[in-house]
Amino acid sequence: MRLKAVIFDIDGVLLNSIKSNAVFFERVFKHLGIRYSQKEYIDRNFWTMWNIIKYFTKEKSNSKIHKIWDFARKFPYPHNKVTIPKDAKIALKSLSKKYKLGVVTARQKLGVGPVLKRYGYDKFISTKVAFEDYKNPKPHPEPLLIALKKMKVKANEAIYVGDMESDVLCATAAGVKSVLYRNRYSNAKHTPDYEVRSFKQLLKIINAE
Repeated sequence: MRLKAVIFDIDGVLLNSIKSNAVFFERVFKHLGIRYSQKEYIDRNFWTMWNIIKYFTKEKSNSKIHKIWDFARKFPYPHNKVTIPKDAKIALKSLSKKYKLGVVTARQKLGVGPVLKRYGYDKFISTKVAFEDYKNPKPHPEPLLIALKKMKVKANEAIYVGDMESDVLCATAAGVKSVLYRNRYSNAKHTPDYEVRSFKQLLKIINAE
């Protein structure tokens, strides 16, 4: 089946943002007087913000977690600490001429559009699946299955690019080919269909599909 769609994770793939996310949570929790460790966060960086809050606060009350979650959504983000991987925008521009492009992310829906626009990806990406769009986060296949439905493509017509074990497992469960974008924080143990360390490598693999 011919490839029709390429779907990306945002953090760790389109953006080098894991350290900036760690700083963000450090500032949020410091403001709230909650114990926090950057190392503990980085080990769990693929979790949703809801689960990060639940872990560090030890809260069991969903209403209290939601209150902190809502506060964190509006807290200033350290965009100055974010960088874009080399050749990423060049690769997406090229891919957008041949394929439908989308993102599947644990980020909140409110911030996905603005962050893609801020870093120049919005003109290439037509489909966005964010935290509020699904009930079961990665590694469950639901986020990717929603993206496939929105993009009107079959599982064997798509490929998913992520940097974590949960991304590989999500793609496998959804019947989508997986590409592990290996960075210094990647924790993948399961074997993906492909593994790359640059967007130049990614472009070659996808164009060969």
